[in-house]
Amino acid sequence: MKRLLRALLPPCCAALASAVIITAVSAVNTDTRYIRGDADGNGRVTVSDVTLIQRCLADLVKLSQADIKAADVNGNGIVDVDDATAIQRWLALYGNEYNIEETVFCQTEPPTVVFSTQGGNDLPFV
Repeated sequence: MKRLLRALLPPCCAALASAVIITAVSAVNTDTRYIRGDADGNGRVTVSDVTLIQRCLADLVKLSQADIKAADVNGNGIVDVDDATAIQRWLALYGNEYNIEETVFCQTEPPTVVFSTQGGNDLPFV
């Protein structure tokens, strides 16, 4: 097998091929999703989500970026008492003006593929 490869690939091509190393290749799904109102990320909107938001507002806990997106039910960019109240109203069946418990899909940036040579020059692949 090695003889066949050596015969098929001239030495310069083999040297070039061995000099290039792929350092990052990812075929990840770039779609992320969350459930509006599910601040604790357990897949359901419950009174525990309201409690978590209240604890966050009292600076007792910190929410991850993903949990902040889910907790911001009114979409104003901040998690506040209005979000907790909207979830409480939804739990008490007083309405759902913010589509609480709806699955929201958001697009993220695709990963960058970088080729690195043995000489240390990184060449981004677009």
